[in-house]
Amino acid sequence: MPDLTWANFADLDREGLYDMLQLRSEVFVVEQESLFSDIDGLDRVARHLLLYKNNVLIGYLRFLGPEHRGDGNVAISRVVLRKNARGQGLGRVMMEAALSEVRRMYAETPVTLSAQIDQEAFYSSLGFVRVPGEPYDDAGILHIDMVAP
Repeated sequence: MPDLTWANFADLDREGLYDMLQLRSEVFVVEQESLFSDIDGLDRVARHLLLYKNNVLIGYLRFLGPEHRGDGNVAISRVVLRKNARGQGLGRVMMEAALSEVRRMYAETPVTLSAQIDQEAFYSSLGFVRVPGEPYDDAGILHIDMVAP
């Protein structure tokens, strides 16, 4: 069974931080061929969820509380699974853990995310609804905004 670990930035050790940045780069930059500035300064204020299996980081996401956003919402971002870990329900495990942690910390605060358009059905199955508007290009990949009220 995979191991889910929550951490604030200050709690991440060097190996955890390196693993997190490597996985994000491996998937977002290399696999998806999306050139963007992944290190955006928000990791320092985010809550991080790391998913390990056999001491290897296979999944990750982060969220920002409303105190770090201008819209009063919580935002989940950088949701990623290593290629060989997909199709096993682990994305759902991570997202359910994230929503549980968000609700524990922020009760009824709306949760937003910018979803790759091909992941809309997945996020909808978790209670997210599409925000009206056209899909938009985010570093070469079409995205839509979604919210879980």
